[in-house]
Amino acid sequence: LVVVPFVLLLWKKGAIGRNFLLVPPLLATLFFGMFLTHSRGVVIGLIVVVTVYLRDRFNKTVMMFGSAAVGALLVAANFAGGRAISFSSGSDRIEAWGAGLTMLRGSPLFGVGFNLFTENNDLTAHNSFVLCFAELGLVGFFFWLGTLVASLLQLTRLLRTYRGVRGAESLVRWATAVRVSLIGFMVTGWFLSRTYSILIFSLVAMTVMLERVAAVQFAPLAAAKITPMASRQRERLWHWFPATATVQVACLMVVYAMVRARWSN
Repeated sequence: LVVVPFVLLLWKKGAIGRNFLLVPPLLATLFFGMFLTHSRGVVIGLIVVVTVYLRDRFNKTVMMFGSAAVGALLVAANFAGGRAISFSSGSDRIEAWGAGLTMLRGSPLFGVGFNLFTENNDLTAHNSFVLCFAELGLVGFFFWLGTLVASLLQLTRLLRTYRGVRGAESLVRWATAVRVSLIGFMVTGWFLSRTYSILIFSLVAMTVMLERVAAVQFAPLAAAKITPMASRQRERLWHWFPATATVQVACLMVVYAMVRARWSN
């Protein structure tokens, strides 16, 4: 799912033969691999990725109808292999999330330690966010989450600044691909323990590189759109703190609510 947006970057205007010989086979291979996993997280991730992609490229109407069509198609194709998306079907995972909350309560600041979740619970967290705050505590979780939030904010700023700027089309395409890919990773990461995966740090590194490329090569093209306030905001190292704190609290509240809902059943 993370690779799909980058495969779409291979599509070039006017190169019809090359496009159809290269892009559809690669996408078909990736989608078939996802189908073989029968992962419910992939179904949700695909719908979210399509929603974000359509929202960036078109309008809200196209986004809603396109997302609904993709969801219906995935259901019709039995993409999840008949596995239901419910509390009962994911009870073992939600119980592992509860164990993560217990670990956080016991060691709130720095957690139980790197790679020690399974030392305290038989099953891994099956949630990158839970695994992070359980093993690294609130401090580690804040800075891990901060890298993701800061990257999304940076990519969004790049798109707002350079979309529609003549000569910066390649930068916009790459920023869109990285942003969609990062969102896809975060959504599916809610169902898998991929906290320390090289993929997520590669996407963060790509965000940093795009920012540097934009500053060196494309800034003169968008000088009129880069306001003094936007420039100052970019330079402030702490502008991502409030957003990260908000997302952190939201994650903890959602996990707690889902665990309580499961235990109440």
